[in-house]
Amino acid sequence: MLAVSGVTGLGVAYVALKHRDHPAARPLAGSAGLPGVVGLGLAALVAVPDSPATNLLLAAEYVLWLLAVGFFLLFAVTYTGR
Repeated sequence: MLAVSGVTGLGVAYVALKHRDHPAARPLAGSAGLPGVVGLGLAALVAVPDSPATNLLLAAEYVLWLLAVGFFLLFAVTYTGR
């Protein structure tokens, strides 16, 4: 299920980037694509839980989640025109 949500998030990001003429397209792509990448990373951790890169991947996913929150706030501000 994590892989499906990851691919869906990346699909939304792809479609948002196809419509770059809208000012909120890039923040929407960031707020959808980054959780998609995190979902795929978590799916990889579920598949291979005892990997040597587990801690590094988890740390990178925490950073991506924080960036996704920032992109969502940027999307909300840009979309509402404030």
